[in-house]
Amino acid sequence: MVFCCLRCILIVALTLAGSSPRRYCATFIFKAGGDSKRRPRCASDTLVLWKEEVALAKRYLSIEQYRLGKRLQLDLRINTIPDDLPIPQLTLQPLLENALIHGISPRVDGGVVRVEADYKKGEFILCLSNPYDEAAVLQASSGTQQALLNIGARLAALFGPRASLSVDRRDGRHFTCLRYPCARPTQESSAI
Repeated sequence: MVFCCLRCILIVALTLAGSSPRRYCATFIFKAGGDSKRRPRCASDTLVLWKEEVALAKRYLSIEQYRLGKRLQLDLRINTIPDDLPIPQLTLQPLLENALIHGISPRVDGGVVRVEADYKKGEFILCLSNPYDEAAVLQASSGTQQALLNIGARLAALFGPRASLSVDRRDGRHFTCLRYPCARPTQESSAI
């Protein structure tokens, strides 16, 4: 599921690289992939640091930016989140992937994907929104909802009933929001 858009690298490479697509692909994957080969990211029931989850998401977005070009606009409001805040592994990237597949790709003019995060009083809140156009969505695949089901199940397993994942559509936008109680590793565990 992660980095499903690698097929797009080949298309971009063939388009931009001319006679040396292999060299272009290798360079791009190295730059975009960062350290993803050094440490496997496969345990879905573990927590990682916010800065690690954001780094993975930014690598994914850098690949998608090549594919979507100016059609993809990002509004990231995440800078106030402490780097050491725990987040379930592979939470942000699948939500971004959904936003791009269902909100940006079907639209000729693309749109803005907004990511807002907040951490107050021991609770983390993450909300992603993307354009929602009923006609465009009907033409695109509705998907299996598997990413949302997986993320919701992991939140419940890791954080219990105080965790939630919600989906809403209003004012021409699709919102996916999650929240869960957590303490930073530098705080005492009793804060949870």
